[in-house]
Amino acid sequence: MKHILILLGFLASFNVMSENNTPLPGMSQEDWNKHLELNKRFEKERKLRYENELKQNPPVPPWLKYPEHSRYDIFWRMGMGETYLMEYIAPYFQYASKEEIKAYKEKHTAIGEWTGWYE
Repeated sequence: MKHILILLGFLASFNVMSENNTPLPGMSQEDWNKHLELNKRFEKERKLRYENELKQNPPVPPWLKYPEHSRYDIFWRMGMGETYLMEYIAPYFQYASKEEIKAYKEKHTAIGEWTGWYE
């Protein structure tokens, strides 16, 4: 859950920033507005993915989706692994109910080096 919370925190940081209409240092207001719009679009897409796909078909946990990659592999911090976590795992845990998450964890017990990943 720790890793999931980090992902959710990352995603939520965009929402927090969107409440502040002040550009980051060195960023023009125009670029800031584009940034905010892009974040709104991404958040809308993640929510739609959950509603249209992930709610009925939860994502496979990372250790089953890409078993050839260690939990600590850079694969999960850039490239396809990072994309999978941000576009499938994080939205599922962001929008799923507590009951759905509990059932998911029971069905997909973290194994081996992934033990503790949910915490």
